[in-house]
Amino acid sequence: MTLTMNQLKQYADFKLLMGEAKDMECDMKATVDAEFEERYLESGDKTRAVLDGGEEIATLTWCPGQAAKEEDVLLVDDPDAYLAWCSDNGFILTDDAAALKWFHDTGEMPEGCALSTKYSGGRSGYVRVTAKKPYKAAFAERARKLLRGEVL
Repeated sequence: MTLTMNQLKQYADFKLLMGEAKDMECDMKATVDAEFEERYLESGDKTRAVLDGGEEIATLTWCPGQAAKEEDVLLVDDPDAYLAWCSDNGFILTDDAAALKWFHDTGEMPEGCALSTKYSGGRSGYVRVTAKKPYKAAFAERARKLLRGEVL
């Protein structure tokens, strides 16, 4: 299959349009997210209708973030001392999970180790946009106008 020059131009236009849209979206996202998060924290309200001429054409919904999971981990900074400690305390091999449990149970830090915190998972909150079905095509046209710099 050989692409025509028109198809290549359409693709280039589309990619440039998407890049421009991404730049515009990044600029607006922080402001919109901050307002929705504040509103949610103050009142518990997560949803806001988008109206056009008094008619609801879309819904914006705040999707709260999720805190990162926090857990203690041992950092072995002296392997020889840690191995000796494990041997002295009945561990056949070094066993980080058992040594960490030992620390939590007794408060005694295994020799050759330090305590650190590991964070995993979590995500930022975001605003989800749900367009009412009859208005999806209209939104696409509005987006094109915005990207062309037209005032809506």
